Amino acid sequence: MGLGGRLWTTNPPTMGHIHNFYFRLDFDIAGSANNLVRRFAHAGNNPGNDIETDITVESKEIAEATTFTKWRVLNRAPKANGQLRSYELIPASDGGPDGTYSTGDLWVVRYKPSGEDGANVGCNDQLLGTAYANGESVNGEDVVVWYCLRHHHQPRPLGEEDNVLPYEFHRFSIEPRDFLDHTPKNLYTTSPPSPS
Repeated sequence: MGLGGRLWTTNPPTMGHIHNFYFRLDFDIAGSANNLVRRFAHAGNNPGNDIETDITVESKEIAEATTFTKWRVLNRAPKANGQLRSYELIPASDGGPDGTYSTGDLWVVRYKPSGEDGANVGCNDQLLGTAYANGESVNGEDVVVWYCLRHHHQPRPLGEEDNVLPYEFHRFSIEPRDFLDHTPKNLYTTSPPSPS
């Protein structure tokens, strides 16, 4: 998400404020059905302490920095090697929900043909928490996730932002997982050569 442009200069705001950007993500992995979302948590440095928990009903999720929260959207049908095709969503907000304007980081909801896309009414926490995430099963369904990327903007009207906000960019990551059966080889030349 790129932020920038001309600022309101007749009475420039000097107070910090939060921007909440909502992204609707519909991962139709090997088809639109048979989806599942899992929450990842790192619970310590001993083997076996990393935990993935299935999210089976529509719900709101909050990222915990201390456990390296991330979410995995997958198709429950395993490939021949037993692995599940998926995408991992790695959050990257520079702060947590404030409890008023922003109450969560991720909402797991069922796809609804009549609309959970925000097209007619926009998107906010209240709508996500009442109209969309209302407790229906999302285990093996066509799943949509809403992610909130949050940024705290501290204006600098007496310096770099006296009349224009220089562009700044904020992002989160979506990484494919287990689509391939092996590590790809010979994608590009490296020096020294990468191992075969």
